[in-house]
Amino acid sequence: MQGAEFQNVAESLVEGASAAEMRSAVSRAYYAAFNTSAEFVRKLGFRLPEDSGAHEKVKRMLNNSGDETLEIVAQQLRTLRTKRNHADYHLSRRDVEQASTVRPLVIQAYWLKSPASRTAKALMAASSTV
Repeated sequence: MQGAEFQNVAESLVEGASAAEMRSAVSRAYYAAFNTSAEFVRKLGFRLPEDSGAHEKVKRMLNNSGDETLEIVAQQLRTLRTKRNHADYHLSRRDVEQASTVRPLVIQAYWLKSPASRTAKALMAASSTV
């Protein structure tokens, strides 16, 4: 399975009407973006912890990459993770049950895959010519 497959689930869930579907869409969207970013970091040859520490390490590595696009990806991952925590752990938060909040997060996760993917392809191509 590819982590990006979570995006398809998020897109299906956001079409629902229940609070549980909206909250689950936020969670799946974050994991689509996180897993795509983690895969990118691993393809560059870096090891990631096999525990929750991987989330912070991925964001830190992207943020400190010196690449403006990857730094933006790191910032957006941070925002998505915060919203994912609200959706999964803070049941009194109603904003993550609203389509007007959740749809943009799902779209954001979709677009997060693209910059990392393009940058990864460029870096991999550059490293293969050296």
